[in-house]
Amino acid sequence: MFLSTLRLMLTHLLMVRHLFVKVLRALFTTLSELVLVLVLFKMVSSLVVWVTLKLVTYMYPLHPNDVANEFNGTCPFHRGCLEGLAAGPSLEARTGIRGELIDQHSEVWDVQAYYIAQAAVQATVLYRPEVIVFGGGVMGQEHMLRRVREKFTVLLNGYLPVPDVNEYIVTPAVSGNGSATLGNFALAKGRS
Repeated sequence: MFLSTLRLMLTHLLMVRHLFVKVLRALFTTLSELVLVLVLFKMVSSLVVWVTLKLVTYMYPLHPNDVANEFNGTCPFHRGCLEGLAAGPSLEARTGIRGELIDQHSEVWDVQAYYIAQAAVQATVLYRPEVIVFGGGVMGQEHMLRRVREKFTVLLNGYLPVPDVNEYIVTPAVSGNGSATLGNFALAKGRS
């Protein structure tokens, strides 16, 4: 019971991570301040906050291109964290071009996929979710899902058995990142 609840909770967290992180970082200046406020107001349990912060702030090994270019990400709080290395602003910081204007054959997309796949590997090894759902603008690019799945398969290297990667790593079912909004409502309704 506990493990299935934890898996469901983590799956939901991965779905809303992108929006969650942007809102929280806009509101709070330190992680300890953020954790304290969320737990005090019983918006989430301290375990949920801890898991989310670990996934977001885990320091990822840099892609060889980023090492060569001395790029450490765009996050003002953590050098080498997932948000700073794989979110939309990192595309523009690497190329000088907004993400939606970058050609889909550009090698920068492989760099993005590398980091997103690392997050999927970490979630798989640590929490064994039934499915991983990635949303946000970067994953909204049609070619990214294929790239992330390929990088994930290489990085995991058969270490653990996982379902078919095409069913295991997916994007939200509702376009325009609407699944995050619906998921938030479902989670809120479950708490009332």
